[in-house]
Amino acid sequence: MRMHILRKVEAGADIRVVCHENHIAEQTIRRWKRQLGRLGVNETARLEEQRQKNKELRNLLVNSLLINRAWNAATIRNREFSHQNLVVSANGRPA
Repeated sequence: MRMHILRKVEAGADIRVVCHENHIAEQTIRRWKRQLGRLGVNETARLEEQRQKNKELRNLLVNSLLINRAWNAATIRNREFSHQNLVVSANGRPA
């Protein structure tokens, strides 16, 4: 994403228009240029690929956490339901 935006600017697109289209500040583009300007083409491509992998891993983690929370909530509800059915009166019969 960053490289795509930087390439637009380097190709001669108006920086204000690019910033407006991507909802970012001009300072952000300048910072990216400063950070990525030191890297070669191969390093930049590898960095962008790594960012994409990290994004995918974060999404997998979030999905896993959501599934875990749902499982825990269902387990707690199931235990409460089971305990309610196991309540026995003093004479040994279910209440």
